[in-house]
Amino acid sequence: MNKKYSILALFASAFLWFGFPTNPPNGNTGAPGESTCGTSCHTLNGGTQDGNVTVTGLPASIEPCTNYVLTVTSSNPNGVAVVAGFQLTILNSANQIAGTLSSPSSGSQLETESGRQYWEHNTPASYPASHMVSWTATWKSPSSPANTTVTCYVANNIANGNGSDTGDKIVTNTATGTLNGGAPTLTVSIPTSSGILCNGQNTGSATAAAAGGIAPFTYNWSNGGSGATISNLPAGTYTVTVSDNCSSTSTSSITIGQPPILGFSAATITNVSCNGGTNGSITAHGTGGVAPYTYNWSNGGSGATISNLAAGAYTVTVTDNNGCTKTSVNQVTQPAVIVINLVTLTHESCFGQADGAITISVTGGVNPIFVEWSNGFLGTTINNLAPDMYSVTVTDNNACTKTATYTVNPGGVVNVNLNQQVNVTCPGGANGSISVTASGGLAPYTYEWSNGATVPVISNLIAGSYIVTATDSHGCVLVKGYTITQPQPIDIQVQQTIQNLCFGNSNASLTSVATGGTSPYTASWSNGVNGNTNSNLPAGTYTVTITDENGCTNTKSAIVTSPAQVTVNVTTTDETGVGQNNGTATATPAGGTGAFTYLWSNGGTTAMITGLPPATYTVTVSDANSCNASGSAQVDPFGCSLDLQLGVDVIICEGDTALVMPFISGETGNVTFLWSDGSTGDSLLVAHTGEYCLTITDEGGCQDMDCIIVTEIIIPEITGTVVNESSPGAMNGSIQLDVISGIVTYLWSTGATTPNISGLSPGVFCVTVADVNGCSKSQCFNVQPGNCQLGITSVQTNILCAGDTTGSITITANNTTPPVSYTWSNGASTAVINNLAAGSYSVTVSDGTGCFATDTYVIIQPDPLAITIDTVFHISNIGGGAINVTTSGGVMPYQFVWLFPDGSQLPGTEDIDNLSLTGNYVLGVTDGNGCTLSSIPVFVDTDVAVDRPERYKSLKVYPVPTDDVLIVDMESPMTEVLISGVDGRLFKRFDHPLSNHLNVSDLESGWYIIRISDGKSWYFSKIVK
Repeated sequence: MNKKYSILALFASAFLWFGFPTNPPNGNTGAPGESTCGTSCHTLNGGTQDGNVTVTGLPASIEPCTNYVLTVTSSNPNGVAVVAGFQLTILNSANQIAGTLSSPSSGSQLETESGRQYWEHNTPASYPASHMVSWTATWKSPSSPANTTVTCYVANNIANGNGSDTGDKIVTNTATGTLNGGAPTLTVSIPTSSGILCNGQNTGSATAAAAGGIAPFTYNWSNGGSGATISNLPAGTYTVTVSDNCSSTSTSSITIGQPPILGFSAATITNVSCNGGTNGSITAHGTGGVAPYTYNWSNGGSGATISNLAAGAYTVTVTDNNGCTKTSVNQVTQPAVIVINLVTLTHESCFGQADGAITISVTGGVNPIFVEWSNGFLGTTINNLAPDMYSVTVTDNNACTKTATYTVNPGGVVNVNLNQQVNVTCPGGANGSISVTASGGLAPYTYEWSNGATVPVISNLIAGSYIVTATDSHGCVLVKGYTITQPQPIDIQVQQTIQNLCFGNSNASLTSVATGGTSPYTASWSNGVNGNTNSNLPAGTYTVTITDENGCTNTKSAIVTSPAQVTVNVTTTDETGVGQNNGTATATPAGGTGAFTYLWSNGGTTAMITGLPPATYTVTVSDANSCNASGSAQVDPFGCSLDLQLGVDVIICEGDTALVMPFISGETGNVTFLWSDGSTGDSLLVAHTGEYCLTITDEGGCQDMDCIIVTEIIIPEITGTVVNESSPGAMNGSIQLDVISGIVTYLWSTGATTPNISGLSPGVFCVTVADVNGCSKSQCFNVQPGNCQLGITSVQTNILCAGDTTGSITITANNTTPPVSYTWSNGASTAVINNLAAGSYSVTVSDGTGCFATDTYVIIQPDPLAITIDTVFHISNIGGGAINVTTSGGVMPYQFVWLFPDGSQLPGTEDIDNLSLTGNYVLGVTDGNGCTLSSIPVFVDTDVAVDRPERYKSLKVYPVPTDDVLIVDMESPMTEVLISGVDGRLFKRFDHPLSNHLNVSDLESGWYIIRISDGKSWYFSKIVK
């Protein structure tokens, strides 16, 4: 037996450490009943390794169910051993397993066999340089038996690592401790809890407390909660299970309660007894919850009962002792209001009859209804009533009352009351009226007037007496008379206080004085002036309209005169022999006032001047009022009989033209013409105010000149004040024109002939005014409907080059109500119109309310660009050729480019000279707007004759441009200088100037033609101011 054990022990080492290096056999710890393999399974051959094994972490006094960390340490101080292994078990005094091992460290493992738990290596641990190797595990102590001894048994193999069971060293060791008294019994209670304050809430809570056992404790509640306390609980029963560290458990339960549902039982309500009363009351009855209760009402009341209530809804909130609330709405009602309805009221038919009657009906209140009258009668109808006031009192079942009073009128004599009498406002008018009302008796009434009318109001009456008969329904009659009067006619006296001294003056003044009618008066004149005095008048007929306070009018006309126009006819006798200088000039004036004075261009002051050399002579005659006229005539050299007459001065209206045609006699051969505008035709078309002169020369060298004054009447723009309709449908719009001097007639589109019109409905009203010469102008005005604010603003683009269609107008309508429409005079219907030619364009803008506005725009363009060839000098034996031209129209400044016959160009100059090439020359002009024009080809030829008069060589006019003084240098003396515009209008004349320095400071900037005469010939040049 022992031998067999020794053999087994001999091989045990190999079995333990090498045969089973990762799972040594259990039961080799040296604990009671176990071996150590020290002799039976390992051969200890006296190896040189040394060492021991220790167990630390087990205290001498061990608490039940407590975790301890145990450490097994193997040491080999001499460092001979290579690897180590171990096996450990823990037993109590009865050699039974004690506690539980867990969490073995790396290289070790736990196993259970034969009722014991083993902690052992699963891989041999190599010794490090410290010659010590350790393993750790957690041991949880048992809960019992109390005071038992706990022993850790450990065996350690300190091996040489040779792979066999020989030469190893087995060492053992123990560690002990005493288990203190056993763990107390685990119990749990729920000492703290809170119930639900208000039914249905989740405000409960419960707190459990564990006792005994071994901490720590865990809590698990039946609602899934964990922890000692659970909260936010609805009413119900909750069970907690507590567990300690020894896995003991204990349970306890608690019930969370809640109060009954807070509410109301039926309220006690007393309704209002009479409609509009305040004797209602409500008593609320709270139920459930936790008493006592408090009450708060929507009308501010408190307590279970509120009183003195009107009909309506009242909300009450009850609050119990826990602060829980509930709300209820209660309705206090009232009966319908008592209403007394008058069914019929019959007045006394005739005075003293006492046959009146009253019938009523009653609604509302609470039946039954009681009706009592002030005369003691009961019921809803009372009869046989004398004229008086009758009161009725209605009482319902709640003693609510309602009263009403009715009056029964007496019969009797009919009265007629005059409401209004309107007399005739203007003599001979028919706008009187009488309004009466019959009273007394019994309506209805009938009326019969002496003029046959049968209504209480008669109108359109002339002056006179009118009688009315009024009859009531019982045949009672009253007759009454009235007289309609009228004022005296308006009488007007017109006096002329200031006279026109000269023909064409506008200095006269007229004053009107009115009597009769009804003062005060207003005066309106036919020329648009308002007021009694009409001043600054030219000759003509003027009508004043006097309007009195009643709107009555009368008119009277007066004629403003002026002296006949001062005219002068100048006749001459020519020189009777060559060089005789014995011509005469005689002025014969006409018109004007009183004697005339004379002033001739040569200084003469008599009607006839003598001893005159050939020349043109101008005379100015003045009458006693300093009204004057001028005339000129030519004293011709000996042998001339040429005579020129342009006729009387001409008046034209704006936009019209006058054709001036000369009357010539005594000419020799053909006659050449030279007008003041430089043109050479046999007539002149004139469109503007100015003095236009013509000089003619016949083939005999005789000259004559005459001038005519053309006056263009330009009527100023017509303006006025428009008063729109005050409100829709009022038809009280008006237009008052501003004063325009010289206007004598007015004609409106309505047919009116006064400067002011009124009583207008919305629309467009056009007026045409005319002066004494028959010149006229028209303008339209808009009268808007009431409350209209529509206005138009515009942006206009004019035409740059004459004849183009590049104009445009863009308008914006303001203060409009859609839809907005546009109607243009050219047929367009949009706010923007483009591609416009020069001209006038009118637009009417209308909106959705009927408001409208009209405006007119004028697209302008420059005058057409024109090139006039003044003179052409051919190439001759005295010098090169020259071309003098005049450019007009367009917009300055101009740019010039000449194209020569050889194709070369010369820019920058208008006139050219020193020309050496024969052929066609063409001038190209570009104005300030970029508009262009080319002249007709001008042919310059070569001629050995002298084409350019020598006198032109000696003429110099400078500086060009000039400011105030123009200097003229020429060999022969100047007898006359004329300066005219490029359109022919004469601006200045110098007769026999004594100096060659001419004052032109009064000329405006621009181009001008200067013509200079030496008494024999005319010289032309251009100047720029």
